[in-house]
Amino acid sequence: MLRIRLTDKLYAGPMYLYKSYRVHDYTENGYLENSSISGMKNSTVSAPGISVAYDSRDSSFYPTRGIVTELTMLANSPLVGASESSLRAELDTATYFNLHNGRYVLGFHGKGIFQSGDVTYQLYEGIGGDKIVRGYLKDRYKGRNMYAVQSEIRFPFAFFDDINYLDRLSGVAFAGAGSVADDTFGLTSSELHYAAGLGLRYSLNQREKINLRIDFTLNRDGNSEFYFQIMEAF
Repeated sequence: MLRIRLTDKLYAGPMYLYKSYRVHDYTENGYLENSSISGMKNSTVSAPGISVAYDSRDSSFYPTRGIVTELTMLANSPLVGASESSLRAELDTATYFNLHNGRYVLGFHGKGIFQSGDVTYQLYEGIGGDKIVRGYLKDRYKGRNMYAVQSEIRFPFAFFDDINYLDRLSGVAFAGAGSVADDTFGLTSSELHYAAGLGLRYSLNQREKINLRIDFTLNRDGNSEFYFQIMEAF
């Protein structure tokens, strides 16, 4: 990906996605051979495209205000070496609100991916994991199209403010929901998967606000997940 700054907050440029996938050992007349999904046994993705981004955040590590939006368009085509032909549009956006001197931050995040044509399995998108709808295993649900929304409130522990090292601790409460479907219109009627949770943050770098992230979640099925990461989910 190559982006050029067009204005103070607007960027755009070309991008190229390449993937190659081969399965050499599989059961004859099994699932891989009988599946109607393209690219289950082998596939090559060769997709040139364009990316446009707008970023008004006050920080890329721990924003307290502003918005970041990225729109990407890709054309997977045999003309440039792909084994299938498909079009892909992806919109990823997040916005942040400073509620009290940057100590309380409310964030919203949404992501949508819409595809048409002969979409190979390598381009199927999922929800679940440590960033998108925390509470499910990574890519627990996958489809040609997906959308997900989530919100998070970040807050300090004021009673630790004057205690060395403990003043680096803060907390979060969050919730998210999303869905996948093989056709765009099916997203409105497909099953909604949702989860919520609480988390702790420990500041590894107070100047840059780089945090160690610990999240505990519970999903709609009553199952829980635990995440231990560096940097925020969004």
